[in-house]
Amino acid sequence: MAKAPILKNLISRTIGLLSIVISVALLISYLSPYVSPESVWWIQLFGLAYPIILISFIILLPILFFLKRKRFWMLFVIIVLGLPVHLRYISFGFSSEPSKNATELKVTSFNVRGFDIYQWVNKDLSKAEESFLQFIKNDSADVLCFQEYTVDKRPSQHMLPSEIKAAGNFKYYAEQLTVQTIKLSFGISIYSKHPIINKGVVGQENDLYALYVDIKVKNDTIRIYNTHLQSIRLQQDEYSLFDQNAPSSKGVTQRVGGLLGKLKNAYPSRICQSQNILDHSEKCASPVIICGDFNEPPTSYVYSLFEERYSDVFSNSAFGIGRTYAGKIPAGRIDHIFCSESLKSLSFEISDEVLMSDHYPISARLSLE
Repeated sequence: MAKAPILKNLISRTIGLLSIVISVALLISYLSPYVSPESVWWIQLFGLAYPIILISFIILLPILFFLKRKRFWMLFVIIVLGLPVHLRYISFGFSSEPSKNATELKVTSFNVRGFDIYQWVNKDLSKAEESFLQFIKNDSADVLCFQEYTVDKRPSQHMLPSEIKAAGNFKYYAEQLTVQTIKLSFGISIYSKHPIINKGVVGQENDLYALYVDIKVKNDTIRIYNTHLQSIRLQQDEYSLFDQNAPSSKGVTQRVGGLLGKLKNAYPSRICQSQNILDHSEKCASPVIICGDFNEPPTSYVYSLFEERYSDVFSNSAFGIGRTYAGKIPAGRIDHIFCSESLKSLSFEISDEVLMSDHYPISARLSLE
């Protein structure tokens, strides 16, 4: 009979300890949007883990309500304190329609991962290309922005610019190719149904992370930045931490150390790139749209830099959490579309199709009132 109270006491103590650990972890994750990784980089790791920490916290709440009522109210206060962070990750926006005389624009952004040129997703590239071109046609975007864009110079010529233009009825396009080989060229590009009257880049030749265009929409000019911020550059060893079927030649400790090292090194680069894009955009007199693969979730410091100056279309006009990364790593929503306050967010959509990439296409409908 004595075993029952001992077991109950052990369970109670374990739950109490868990509540302390998870509470501390959640409180640290609340700091990730506000503390620069240049000063304390590891706080960003808690921001990355925020969804898992929050789910664990929510599961723990009803248990504590019955076992440790006082501890429950303490945790309830902690979750309320994090409301500003929760609202970054979980959106309660809704779609709307433009006013009668408004200028409407649909922008789609997609990290195409080289159009799957190395056949990571599809073994039949011709069938994959057909599906992708059909997506472009059905999407009916006014502006289409690609990251990890590839121009194929081989005889097979997979995903020609002319095919993309024809599928989406795009008359204009701009590209910036940063890496070129004999057979392939890689970079970023923007396709548009509206005239491109100006274009340029942000960054240097060996560190080019944004292409921008000024487009003429009726009597208005809108600037669009297509950006791909510094990638973590994970290799097979790091990916194997999230995929049991992926081979690796290193031990778990080495792989975790390699992952943490790459995360730590990528943060300062993305901060610098973000500041340069924002400084460049502030000199523009026209309404601005900034879209692309930011490699950062809504709980990150980099995301905060953009949100301070521009509106997140997802937060304004979508409902739920959203996931834009389709790979094995639980990265969540790392592709974003921001816009000037003068542009009204009408809707935001994340496609659920896996199209030659480890990202999902994202689209925003905007209007200039």
